Order: sequence, then C-alpha cells, then structure tokens
Amino acid sequence: MQFSYRHFAVLGKFSEQAANAAECAGEQGKFWQYHDLLFANQGGLAFTDSKLKQYARELKLNDRSFGVCSASGRYLKKVERETGVAASHGVRGTPSFFVNNRLLVGSQPFELFRTVVEEEFKAKSVRGKTE
Repeated sequence: MQFSYRHFAVLGKFSEQAANAAECAGEQGKFWQYHDLLFANQGGLAFTDSKLKQYARELKLNDRSFGVCSASGRYLKKVERETGVAASHGVRGTPSFFVNNRLLVGSQPFELFRTVVEEEFKAKSVRGKTE
C-alpha cells in the first residue's frame, strides 16, 4: 500500500505560492507541519507573501533558506503539473482521495476509507486468482 500527496492549487496565484512554500518547508523537514498551518489559516489574506513567511517563522524554519526557495518559485512547475493531472482525473475540490482508481471527494469518515480499502484488497485478491 502507498500514500501519495499531490497539490491541487486551484485558487490562483496565492494557492500556488502557498503550495510552493510548503515544498520549501519540506526541504527543512517540515512539509506536513507547514501544510497543516496553511489549512488551518485559510481565507482572505492567508496566503500572502508576508503570511507565508510568518508561518515559516512559527515553525522555526531557517529564514534565509526558506526565503530564497520561496522567492525562486522552485516548486511552481511541480505544483502546476500536479494540479493539471488532478483536474484531468476529475478532481474538482479538496480534499480528494484516490484509492486505486476510486475517487473519494471531501472530508470522509474513517469507516468509509476502511470499507473502500478492504473492498480494493478483496478485488485485488480475486483478480490475482483469475490471472
């Protein structure tokens, strides 16, 4: 089993910059912490350059390294590519999840994930016996 995270920055320039900043935080081992701050602080002016730098300071990231990375837009192409791929697979909002090829949209209860994963394991087991 594998878990992969992909960006879906559909709110324009600010959400692309926020995703880029999260990747920059990842260079310092703080991707998920930064990601969580972004999601906890959505709305209005939450993704301005000054706010993105503030989140980095809250996580005690190296200011210089984070600033250079963020200003360079080092991960913008990756963010754009991942957003495009997600849209081409039918993703229209966040959060969205794929369990194999099954798309689950929105915040879902744990039991739904458990059911879908179990169904996928059973389906794989049946396919394995018939191949």
